[in-house]
This record gives sequence, structure tokens and C-alpha cells, in this order.
Amino acid sequence: MGAGHPFALADLKPAVVDHAAHTLDVSFAVDAGPAATLGPVTVKGLDWTDRDFIAKRATFPPNTKYSPGALDGLRGDLQSLDIFSSVKVTPATELNAQGQLPVTVEVVEKDRHFVGLGANYSTNDGAGGTIYWGDRNLFGGGERLKIQGDLSGLGQNGDGWRSADYSVTTNFSSPDFLMRHQDFVTSLVVGDEHDPGHVRQEGADFQHRRRTHAGQGGEGRRRMGDRGLAHPRQ
Repeated sequence: MGAGHPFALADLKPAVVDHAAHTLDVSFAVDAGPAATLGPVTVKGLDWTDRDFIAKRATFPPNTKYSPGALDGLRGDLQSLDIFSSVKVTPATELNAQGQLPVTVEVVEKDRHFVGLGANYSTNDGAGGTIYWGDRNLFGGGERLKIQGDLSGLGQNGDGWRSADYSVTTNFSSPDFLMRHQDFVTSLVVGDEHDPGHVRQEGADFQHRRRTHAGQGGEGRRRMGDRGLAHPRQ
């Protein structure tokens, strides 16, 4: 089956035992069946996800020989998008007129939105917390958006909000940017940080610095994965 024959069968004959010679003869016949290449892929279960986007991902290069590894690679490729909770890949039970083996993929989409929050407190650093909201399939093409707010140092040194640090971070990524298996990743950070300075040895000078910042960055990230069917390729 790993050599391009999806319907190979092995017929194991009854074993023959020769007690006098202390031998065991085992024979079997193998019917390799027809060789096949992987053919068209049908995807079922899509709701919000764009069908054209998935059609470009759920495909095999021309003349790809059938193998269990190729099917596993397709499954892993779709799971890497992090928009499906389940991906089931099933080959057909017969070849089509072109001698290809059609493949059916059944998916279950994850909930698009996710939220989270947390809080912490220590006598030295004060109170803090994190809250975030995200969409893992923003426009239906696997685009991921996450907005996170962080607060720390609240009540530190007993001065309430004055010593608190906060930031709001927005992260966005889009798969298959300009080419297959290449991600576009960008982020924006806006925050207000208080950097406690230093107390000099003689205690005559206490320095306090306050810094407000905003930063933005972007990158194209090319992912190389283990599917080995379509290049380039995470």
C-alpha cells in the first residue's frame, strides 16, 4: 500500500507444520491491485471557512502516488491551520476514470472566538492581570487576531495607579500570504511603563522614569513542514 497500490491484498495460506523436521512452512499470495495516484479532494463540514482557501490547501501535487504517509501529510497540513477541531481523511474505495484515487476530508470547525483572563498579586509587585480576546478565523481564510491587555504593578509602593504598568497588544497573522505555506505576521503594542530608577549610594538622589511607548512590527514567515508533497512548505 505504501508503494502506490491502495487495494493491495495478501492471502495467507494455512501454515504447514512438520514435527519430524521441526519446520513450519508459511506461504501467502499477494495481489498488488492497480497502481494509483491521489486524485481530487472533497472537503465536507465547512461553515465559516472559505471553500476556495481550503481547496488550495487540500490538494496534492500532480501524479502523487498513493501512500498512507501522503494522507497523513494532508491531515497534518489542515490541522496546522488551528481552525479545525477534527480532520478525517478517507480515501475512496475505487479509482475514478482517470485511474486516480479520490479523497474525502471531513472537518469540524473550532469555535472562532476565544477569551481568557487572569489575575495576580504580590506584596512586592502589587496587583496585576491579563485579559485577551481572539478570533482564530477572522475572514474565513485562517486569519488569526488576538488582542491582549496586561496590567502590573497596581498599588506598588502604595501609590495606587501611579506606579501601574499597562499595555495593549494586537497580534495578527494570515496564512498563505503571497504563496502557499508562507505566513504574514504583524503586531502592535501600545503601553505605559514605569521604570523605577536607582537610589544612589548616599541616598541623595532618587530617580523615577516614566515611559510611554507604541510599537509595531510585521514579517513574512515561511513555514517548512513535514508533509513533503507541496513545496514550498509549517
